[in-house]
Amino acid sequence: MIISMFVRVCSRYNIDGTLLYDRVISIWTNVILDIWIFFFVYYFTKNQSFWRRNGLKKVVKSADNLSYYFYLVHKSVLAACAFVTPNQYMIVLCGFILSIISARLLLILTDIVVERIKCI
Repeated sequence: MIISMFVRVCSRYNIDGTLLYDRVISIWTNVILDIWIFFFVYYFTKNQSFWRRNGLKKVVKSADNLSYYFYLVHKSVLAACAFVTPNQYMIVLCGFILSIISARLLLILTDIVVERIKCI
C-alpha cells in the first residue's frame, strides 16, 4: 500500500495528465488502497469485542448506515465544492463534511418516503 501511494504521488508530479497516469496508475493505486482498507477493517471487525470494549460499535453502525447514501451524493457534492474553491484540500474537507450531511438528510427523507408508502 505504501509503495502504491509512493508511485502515485511521484507519478502525479511527473506525468500527471497523461493517458498512462489517468487510465492506469491512478486507477490501480486506488484499487490497491481500497483492498488494503478492506482488509484493515476486516481484521479489526472480526474481533468484535475490540469494538465493544472501545465503544466504537455505534460509530461503525452509523457509518454503515450512511455508506450507501454517501456513495450516492459524494460526486455531486465534490463537483459543487470544486466550483466554490480551487484549493484541493478545501474541496476534500468541505466535500466530506457536506457529503455526510447530505447523506444523513437523504437517509431521513428515504425513511419518511418508505413509511408513507407502507401506509398506503
